[in-house]
Amino acid sequence: MTLKFNHIITLENNDKYVVLNNAILGGKKYYLSMGITNKKANPQNIKILEEFIRDEELYVQIIEDQKLVNTLLKIFASQNKSY
Repeated sequence: MTLKFNHIITLENNDKYVVLNNAILGGKKYYLSMGITNKKANPQNIKILEEFIRDEELYVQIIEDQKLVNTLLKIFASQNKSY
């Protein structure tokens, strides 16, 4: 069970995001995502989402810890350099 690249997800608050990449850190899976407004991607609205499974359902939550966000952004950046 995982989110796929270019998959659009809707959070509980009805904000929509497109999944751009994923990474694993400390045994947890994280997704780099970009907000969507008016059916267009908004590069000013980048969020990192943490995956968790509850009752066999996949959920995500936005990471607010700036130190963790910075660490994950470095990982995502290094992944892009390898392409």
